[in-house]
Amino acid sequence: RALPVCAGPAWPSLAWAADKKEVVCVTLNAPDDWNDHMAMTDFALSQITVKPVAKKDESLGMVSVKNGEKKSVEAVVKNDFFVSAADGRKYVAIYKKPENVCAPVKAGQKIGYLEFYMEDELKKTLPVIAKESIAKKKSFLDNLMIVAKSFF
Repeated sequence: RALPVCAGPAWPSLAWAADKKEVVCVTLNAPDDWNDHMAMTDFALSQITVKPVAKKDESLGMVSVKNGEKKSVEAVVKNDFFVSAADGRKYVAIYKKPENVCAPVKAGQKIGYLEFYMEDELKKTLPVIAKESIAKKKSFLDNLMIVAKSFF
């Protein structure tokens, strides 16, 4: 059963939240508004599903790194994301990523994003980030300078 999270003394209305779901029920001068709110809220909450569509640190694969000490970096979701909607609606997540990124890459750097659609309507965009840092590969000249410095 839902628990009230706020009640306004000036209005016979209550807001409810339960299991990552939020519902607002309003009655005007109802003789039994508490029970009316309970019935409406229970019905509304039973019609809504909450689904995780992205989990923090969930891997979305690898992205190529140009001129890096490693050839690729793992792309992960930055934040959890849940959707709630009436049963039967379709959810689609589209991962938009670059073909590659240039080194250096820092852990947490945005390297793409996820678009979330519900029935063809864009609902949310989440950043996709690099899981680890990738240093820039040293050039021949950099390596030559290291060797030269070791003699002096």
